[in-house]
Amino acid sequence: MQDIQLVPAKILTESKFLPGQLGAHIPAYSSKNADQLPAFKLAVIGLDSGAADTIRHTLYQYTRPDTLPKIIDLGNLTDTDESNLHELIKNLRFNKIIPILLGGNARPDLALVNALHDDTPVKSWATVDKLQRDMIATNSAPLTEKIQWHWIGVQKHLFNSPITDNPKCQHIHHRLGTVRHDIKEMEPVLRDCAGIDFNLCAVRSAEAPANTEAGPSGFYSEEICQLGRYAGLSDNIQLLKITGLNPALDVHNYSATCAAQTIWYFIEALAQRKLDHPTISERMTSYTVSLKDPEIEVRFVKSHRSGRWWIAFDNADSADTKYLSCSHKDYLMACQNILPDRFLNAALDFHPSEL
Repeated sequence: MQDIQLVPAKILTESKFLPGQLGAHIPAYSSKNADQLPAFKLAVIGLDSGAADTIRHTLYQYTRPDTLPKIIDLGNLTDTDESNLHELIKNLRFNKIIPILLGGNARPDLALVNALHDDTPVKSWATVDKLQRDMIATNSAPLTEKIQWHWIGVQKHLFNSPITDNPKCQHIHHRLGTVRHDIKEMEPVLRDCAGIDFNLCAVRSAEAPANTEAGPSGFYSEEICQLGRYAGLSDNIQLLKITGLNPALDVHNYSATCAAQTIWYFIEALAQRKLDHPTISERMTSYTVSLKDPEIEVRFVKSHRSGRWWIAFDNADSADTKYLSCSHKDYLMACQNILPDRFLNAALDFHPSEL
């Protein structure tokens, strides 16, 4: 960390928080506590000082969650080019710390994926946005494995130009109306993702107006908070990023409030992670469903601890089994002889012989 230039956030040094407020329990990073860094679970980092400090000002006044993971504020990164950001994320993940990035470019950054990939292979990523964007190419090692990129809240009428694609990315779109109709179906999606980035343009302008791309259609703030909670509950998500806040446009602090609330629910849910994946827990019940058209058997497993579901992809040639997070709804669909979309999206990677 000593080679990465960080500027402490003034709010922690200039503000006085009540004992019950979140800010009273978050120290600012300094040379005095640098050796204690591995003891923390979360680190707040600003990639845009204006947006980051605006979000901090609201977030740190919120009530301390009942169970609070140890959080440290690293301040604002002065040089956000790829190499610095990549090195910072690698250092944090080496210490098993989850970064919360505030501000920065709204386009998905493959450097973040590569930085996490150095710690654990990245199979899925999520972006909450109103449209699919071109990704920021990385100058470091390119993606070596295929990744599912989930775009949550996209609005189809905004797809008006071809997207420069990456052959290693399989783009899966979850349209705004579909997500809002049954937002619980996003929990299994986020359960398998390594990282998530929120662009506030995905929130309707009446709720978060401080974005030049905001419009009358979008998520309500409660729905964004629900997605933040699902991300916190995910055993796999190791990075959260929030972009799209222009403080100059945030007259009533609505956008900063939306961003801060999303982070708060992420933090609260983090302490409730179940760590009950089928590969590490034996408290599971297995259900095999035989479909007629196509003639195929799909095996589901359900956790006794959390009630969460997975689809099991068994390999007949080895003892290796891969699991895809799913919902009870997917199991019920299979019982009605309907292959869930999750199965179809994953089958070519997990078990192509089934198709």
